[in-house]
Formats: sequence, structure tokens, C-alpha cells
Amino acid sequence: MVRKKIILSAVSIFLLLVSFWFGRVTGRGSKEIEKSSHQEVSSTATNASKEAVPHAHKEGKADEHTEGKQEAEGFRLTPEEMRNIGLKTVVADLRPIERVIRTAGVVKPHPDKEAQVSSRVSGKIVGLFAKVGDAVQKG
Repeated sequence: MVRKKIILSAVSIFLLLVSFWFGRVTGRGSKEIEKSSHQEVSSTATNASKEAVPHAHKEGKADEHTEGKQEAEGFRLTPEEMRNIGLKTVVADLRPIERVIRTAGVVKPHPDKEAQVSSRVSGKIVGLFAKVGDAVQKG
């Protein structure tokens, strides 16, 4: 039993060390990406005159890049593009609903909003003077 605990402890420690090592090895790739983000990569498709320009940061200053923090921008469609995708714009006004779906179903009250009323005294109902939804008073 003691030997089994020792083996289990050794295997657990080994797995912990291996997972720590894998974390260190796979974490190194982000440093290379970070270094490459400090150079502006030239884009031959858009502007061939740009060159890679490395830059350095002053000591104690934070790395303030706004590459991933762009404001959302809108876009415009040409009338032809609007027709191609079936986009129609109209002024909002009051008009009947164009599409009505008819289906069969059952309307049930919410279980928490329904009450079962019973009499404390046994008896017989001979007449009903109120309808569903009528306001009633004690007496």
C-alpha cells in the first residue's frame, strides 16, 4: 500500500513537471510574435514603397500599440449591391403585418398565477352569479 502511494506521488510529480515544461516551451512563441509586431511589415499588394521599420521603446514606458483596438467603421453599398442582396430601405410607418402564421395550440395559465379555491365548509352550489374575470368582494 505504501509502495503504491509512492509510485502515485512520483507519477503525479512527473506529470506536473512535464506540464510545466510544455507551458514554458509553448509560451516562447508569443515572444517571437511580440518582437515581430514591433516591425511594420511591408505589404506588396497595397503599397510596395513601405519598408520594415523597427522601433524601440524608452525604458519604463509601456508598450502602447493600438493595432487590435480599432473603432468600428461603417460601409457603403452601391445601388447594384443593394439590389443583389435584396436590401430595401423604407421609412418606418404604421401598417398591417404582412406575414401571419396560423397554428393550433392550447392556452394555459401560468402555474404560479393560478389559485385553487376551496370551501372550508361542505355544501352545494345552487347558483353562480359571477363570471370569470369579474371583481368580487367578501360577503
